[in-house]
Amino acid sequence: MKKLLFTFTLCLMACVTYAQTPRTVYCDVVGKAKFLSLKINISVDFGETVNKYKCQLVGEDNKIISFTSMVQAANYMAKRGWRLVDTYVLAEKSVSCYGNFHYIMAKDITSEDQIKEGLKLVSDRKKK
Repeated sequence: MKKLLFTFTLCLMACVTYAQTPRTVYCDVVGKAKFLSLKINISVDFGETVNKYKCQLVGEDNKIISFTSMVQAANYMAKRGWRLVDTYVLAEKSVSCYGNFHYIMAKDITSEDQIKEGLKLVSDRKKK
């Protein structure tokens, strides 16, 4: 009986330890200059949706957050546990001479709930 209890306890501990093992998740923070403005709107791509508008960050007032630079956006994400991994720019043909700025960011999590922790997207707005 003691061996059975010991084996059960050992298996339970292994399961709990496995569940707490952190894993790394990634997101693509895309910054696009607003037309006739020095501000930047960003969208956060977690690999789940193709509608960039629904992935834009909103504040507590449910208004889309505009940033003055991609560095400000990176600092915003860093305060929420994300770290910068890589950056690149994709040029686009438009009136603006700017392209889309992409910041690849990573975060170590132990549960799926932690991915969007501290972030509110347009898609998270309450329907009225």
